[in-house]
Amino acid sequence: MKQALANAKHASPTPNPTPNPTKHTAQNTPPTQDLPKTNVWNGVYNIQNQTYSKQGIYYIDPNLSGQSGQSGNTLSTYGWLDWFTLKNSFGVNANNGTLIIGNDTESANTKGLIWIGNDKGLVYYNTGNFNAANIYLTSNLKTGNGFSGESDF
Repeated sequence: MKQALANAKHASPTPNPTPNPTKHTAQNTPPTQDLPKTNVWNGVYNIQNQTYSKQGIYYIDPNLSGQSGQSGNTLSTYGWLDWFTLKNSFGVNANNGTLIIGNDTESANTKGLIWIGNDKGLVYYNTGNFNAANIYLTSNLKTGNGFSGESDF
């Protein structure tokens, strides 16, 4: 035993060759992976508050046909107002979900427009609230009306 220990090579504390460090992280799960999808445009169009408490994908996609307030690839909100306050308010609250404004996936959509406001000739305020764990803006967003000034995002 003494001879075996005497003949044994001493191990270096640094392995040779030196290994590259490996980073271990949790796998990134994209928000659209097998989660249910819900189109929330109708509530925005009608200036309503919507709350969703389940996990899922909540989206506004101007390229889907047959939607309220649609002209080509443009969605615009309904032109009504509260005559007592001259303003409208809407909200989309997807507390445990992902909100995608402009598509039904998180990929870019360069051919669509979502217009919070319209060109119906009314002057009023639209206010809105988007709330979600993840929010993606994947298309063009416009606010205001077509004759008194507007903003594009």
